[in-house]
Amino acid sequence: MRVYLFVPCYIDQLFPNVAVSTLKILEHLGCEVIFPENQTCCGQPAYNTGYFEEAKLMAMHEVKSLISSASDNARIDFDFKNDYVVGPSGSCVAMLRNFYPGLLANDPMFSKLSAEFGKRVFEFSEFINRIIGVERFSGKLEATVSFHDSCHSLRELGIKEGPRNILKRIEGLKLVELPYAEVCCGFGGTFSVKFPEISASMADEKLKNLEQTGAEILVSGDTSCLMHLQGRARRNGSPRRFAHIAEIMAESIIGERA
Repeated sequence: MRVYLFVPCYIDQLFPNVAVSTLKILEHLGCEVIFPENQTCCGQPAYNTGYFEEAKLMAMHEVKSLISSASDNARIDFDFKNDYVVGPSGSCVAMLRNFYPGLLANDPMFSKLSAEFGKRVFEFSEFINRIIGVERFSGKLEATVSFHDSCHSLRELGIKEGPRNILKRIEGLKLVELPYAEVCCGFGGTFSVKFPEISASMADEKLKNLEQTGAEILVSGDTSCLMHLQGRARRNGSPRRFAHIAEIMAESIIGERA
């Protein structure tokens, strides 16, 4: 199957290895992966802070960029019956799938297009579980991990057991449930900027719960949460590792840290 890889801007700029790991796993599972080079920010920061017109322009650009690409100077058009858009971020995927249709509802060109487009957009672990089939993946990695449910993945996309199903298929990996795993880590996009003291306190609570598990690695499907928690952990002197699920999967099939 053909996949158009959607790489959120903060992953592109700060955590490119997450995108590389996502690509490796999708190709490992037999997907033809296309990376549309014109893609930019999905517009979520602007949307969340009330800049709807600016977010609308960004949404239009992103839809056009993700359903059209080029290879060897030939145009590749998106097949709405067979192709998929896959991204390693529940937060940004929720923006594309859940909020673009409403944001672009009054635009004569994009209203129907965004709704059809949203049906083909999947978060990385969701795509493996629902479309590819989790049984097609297996790996080997000696590690003890806990999984953090990001708010957008859990509440906007309904992703809960899927990532855990993937982790359980990695031989040697022990999954220990994080106490209060469904509680927000405190990042919340612009929330952490507007309310830094509350945000830091929420992160500290999450890290205290992580300490109880004895896990070496905290895994999540949202790098924004991991960035927030890792920054706070480093400030507090914690040696624990924070990794996107795609990185753990890539590591388990390659045999070394991705």
